[in-house]
Amino acid sequence: MVTGEAMRTLGHPVVARLVDVARGAAQARYKVTAESITEELEWARSAAMGDGNHGAAVSATVAKGKLHGLFIERSVVTGHLTLEALISSTIAPPAQAKIPGDDAKVIEHQPDKPEP
Repeated sequence: MVTGEAMRTLGHPVVARLVDVARGAAQARYKVTAESITEELEWARSAAMGDGNHGAAVSATVAKGKLHGLFIERSVVTGHLTLEALISSTIAPPAQAKIPGDDAKVIEHQPDKPEP
């Protein structure tokens, strides 16, 4: 689920315009349109049906539906987790991080001083 803050951000006219411009640039660069993808998916669906691969045909049909906004995938995220909490729960501080079996000693080295 998209949070309310994310929806407000995406709803801001400047942000929405930037997203549209970026999306348009990507589409122009790769010459990808909903129509071209629909044609490719229809070709794949027809080929799969011809081969008797009905599962692949259904997948192509579902992909076409998603492309045209007929199927919307959603996920629900519950709870509250800050970035700091996530980092502290997944990364050990350097003093605590130890590789098992690594008992090597650290030797301090002073670089040679150039002679005058």
